Amino acid sequence: MGSSISTRVLIREALQRSREIDRQIEDSQEAKTECKDLLLVHGGFTEDELVATRPSVYQSLLKSAHNAILEMRAMGLDCVLPDNRVRTERILDHEVRANDALFDEDIARAIYELWQDPLIPDFMANSGECCLMDNAQYFGTKAQRIGKRSYIPTDTDAFCAQEESTGITEMRFALGPLSIRMCDRYHRFDDATSIIFCVTLSEYDQPLLRESGKNRIAEAATLLDSVFNSRWFRRISIILLFNKLDVFERKLNKVPLERCFPTYTSTGGPDINKAAEFILWTFMQRNRSNASLFPHF
Repeated sequence: MGSSISTRVLIREALQRSREIDRQIEDSQEAKTECKDLLLVHGGFTEDELVATRPSVYQSLLKSAHNAILEMRAMGLDCVLPDNRVRTERILDHEVRANDALFDEDIARAIYELWQDPLIPDFMANSGECCLMDNAQYFGTKAQRIGKRSYIPTDTDAFCAQEESTGITEMRFALGPLSIRMCDRYHRFDDATSIIFCVTLSEYDQPLLRESGKNRIAEAATLLDSVFNSRWFRRISIILLFNKLDVFERKLNKVPLERCFPTYTSTGGPDINKAAEFILWTFMQRNRSNASLFPHF
């Protein structure tokens, strides 16, 4: 694979930026997450947009709780607290309809209490072995706030919510002099000058939610391969954006990269530079068409 000094510089600078943001925001973990998202995305949503995301947040809260309970059971785990064992049945029996204006406060409290169970730390430490939904822990710890009658989603709530879509989802916003158009179907337009392909590094040990046999990073590399070879993107630049580098760094000590990618040399160990270089190399190998590719950490 070889060593890349430029890649190591990118990684080091990305970690420094992340830590600098952490140092500037010390009020709370929620504020830290929210401000990072705002700095990295587009300045937040309008109040009307936030209110419109409420049904999606409700759906995500309940679906993530259902998913967590079922995954616990699949792993042979049960809540330590007897009250939480009863609560899991109530949570699983509850449903949220698409047009619900409010979330049941009792169920919201039950979800919150579930995430306070002494079992949760061990469950989360082994979450790479199951198909846990993204942001399940986030919604679990915010359940009481979300269940209030006066609830209005925050920007972070809206970012974390998963919305089922049967058509094409599109978002437009301005970033300085640039006009950004985000779309979840890449064949939607053929006049693009560049695309941003995002990869969450910290998901290297996680399977796909709907297909548990497929690794998320490996699947992302396969998807990028299809982008490289698509007739829609023959003349455009691809920005390969790796995010959650700080989470990736912390996770390497707990879950060795070679456990999920046997071809990664064990001599690299938990070294953030070598591990990130390996992931980058995995994606670069897909660029057989020699497309203009710009990685960023």
